Amino acid sequence: MQRIPLLFILIATLVACEKTAEQGAPQIPLCDIHSGLCEGRLDDGTVVRFDITPKPVKALEALQFSVYVDGVSDAKVSVDLAMPAMYMGENKIALVPTGEGNYSGKGSVVKCTSGDRLWDAAVTIERAGKPSTIHFRFETAP
Repeated sequence: MQRIPLLFILIATLVACEKTAEQGAPQIPLCDIHSGLCEGRLDDGTVVRFDITPKPVKALEALQFSVYVDGVSDAKVSVDLAMPAMYMGENKIALVPTGEGNYSGKGSVVKCTSGDRLWDAAVTIERAGKPSTIHFRFETAP
């Protein structure tokens, strides 16, 4: 009988830790990817634009991911897609340079059985072995 209360305490602790970690995470503004591209700045001030086509962006469809980095044409760029509310497995898309700071690659967004549609795109730009990451939050269309 002691196992049940101990199991309950363990589960309650894990759930509380998960909520605490989420509450302490930096807030990332929601990007309306269906209306156009999203824009942000790296810590050094470099402007980064993120886009997904075709629109509306839907789960389980072939998608084109594009990143535009002002003044940077010599970077290694990737997009790591994750669902903030639930682990959905690794979904990392390597982008290739297409000229003048533009990078693109193909991938897809998986569909969550819970119905959640909120995604985090962690765009990593690596130059001279130094990575910088910027996050864009978006929702897929129903």
